Amino acid sequence: MKKSNLAVIVISYNNSSEINNFVKTLKTFNSVNHIIIVDNASNVSHINELEKLTNENNNVFLVKNTGNYGYGKGNNIGIKYVEKHFDDSFIMISNSDVTIDEPAILDCLNLLKLDNSVGIVAPRMISNGAYTPSYWKLPTVFTTFTNTFFYLSPILRKFHTKQQGKTKLKVDVVSGSLFLIRTETLKSVGYFDERTFYILRPMMVALFLHHKNLLLSFHKDIQ
Repeated sequence: MKKSNLAVIVISYNNSSEINNFVKTLKTFNSVNHIIIVDNASNVSHINELEKLTNENNNVFLVKNTGNYGYGKGNNIGIKYVEKHFDDSFIMISNSDVTIDEPAILDCLNLLKLDNSVGIVAPRMISNGAYTPSYWKLPTVFTTFTNTFFYLSPILRKFHTKQQGKTKLKVDVVSGSLFLIRTETLKSVGYFDERTFYILRPMMVALFLHHKNLLLSFHKDIQ
């Protein structure tokens, strides 16, 4: 089966065993063309394991950073590596601790290919057999207030629970744990904002995409 033009970027930091398992899974997917591991200055023992992994696989590449640059800058380095060396039209940003099957990736990828109004597609997250919040609305004065007072949280959870039965949903912000996006879209929004280390990264991308009238879609299940 012909490979698609999808590159996967994953950040590494002293977790070579987890990265190795993640890559081994991706290697079985025809939908994945290139896998880029961006290492944020792991210990030598972990670097050695990652180098061994890349030497054994001709479509797995290691980018070694000189410091721990975090989620945003680390992923930007991976994105620009893809732009420089390959012609992949789509990028999947993922944590290494997720479990995903190929049909979920293909469904997300096909939605991006078929609907140009969609900016990001992300799967629904399952943890310990239960859905875990992996999308939310852009913050407002009201949501900031309600999130501050925990006794209102059951009311907010009702909205999230009602959406769980849907196979596709338009949302404001998706989790940064795993999502698919067009390479040209990332370039058009100026990549990730590198001034913050982790927490605000998905929200900053969401703001840029909404500014460009692109939708964020929440789709399928992963663990």
